[in-house]
Amino acid sequence: GIQVHQRRMGPRGLEGDREYMIVSEDVGKPWQMVSQRKVPRLGKVVPELPGKDGLRMKIGDKEFFAARPAKPQVLKVEIWGEVHSADDQGDSVGQWLTTELESEVPLRLVRMGDAYVRPTNPQYSAPEGPPGQTSFSDGFPTLVVSEASLEEIGDKCGISDVLERFRPNVVVSGCAAW
Repeated sequence: GIQVHQRRMGPRGLEGDREYMIVSEDVGKPWQMVSQRKVPRLGKVVPELPGKDGLRMKIGDKEFFAARPAKPQVLKVEIWGEVHSADDQGDSVGQWLTTELESEVPLRLVRMGDAYVRPTNPQYSAPEGPPGQTSFSDGFPTLVVSEASLEEIGDKCGISDVLERFRPNVVVSGCAAW
């Protein structure tokens, strides 16, 4: 993740967080979300915070800037069994990702454009107020955890990479676990 001390919060969570996603081709179906389980080299991608003009990424000593296209092609993408629309970021970044991640199938970088809405599960949302929405997160816009809770989980489970496993957006300190 990228450590920041201050970030704007929008309807989909932290501004720019999980706004982009790498997808793989599955002929005859929507483009599929790519995870590190499927493409292990995905863990080598180091993104910067996205800007209004695009996203800069590094893999090792190779760097690529994916400029936001003025008129992007819209792709149907699948994430966690749900199909949504997303803006394709172009052939160059798709080819770069396919090559650098050593993928056997074509990859694309997509962005959830401002016009698209991915609703959160209403069963777990507040009953009043506007319905929740998220970007390309696992299901909700914000996952908050305390350092003390992460440490306790790690101690009880005997694991050291708790932060990477939970992938929270916000980590707070100075409070007790739970």
